[in-house]
Amino acid sequence: MARAALPREACGVLGGAPPMTPEDPIEISTVIPVENRADDARRFELDPAGLIDAEDRLEAQGLVMIGVMHSHPQSVAAPSPTDLADAARYDPRSDLLHLIVSLQGFAPQVDLWRYPHRPSGETVAVRLPWSAYG
Repeated sequence: MARAALPREACGVLGGAPPMTPEDPIEISTVIPVENRADDARRFELDPAGLIDAEDRLEAQGLVMIGVMHSHPQSVAAPSPTDLADAARYDPRSDLLHLIVSLQGFAPQVDLWRYPHRPSGETVAVRLPWSAYG
């Protein structure tokens, strides 16, 4: 999915079962591609109609949107200042996971983040531990 979008950033929605308690592990069950509507190839903006369609598809499977993913074609799998600045627009409650796929090297690199908003209005990046299986 990320390579198919080159040279632009790919983006999509992460779906999973809603955790029953805050201590429950979060499992990403599916990734649904959503068109990138950004004018700049170095940014991503989820297409509003595609986002609604993705949420409907998740609901039909008994899943909810638990995060977003996007790629960095030429940089590391860490949020850029632009990613953090844009986060307040699509993650106002700071409750989404943010999966970033870097295509900078030979093999893709993936990292998972949360972007909590501080009382000052600043958004910060917190790298999350994660494991892949399946």
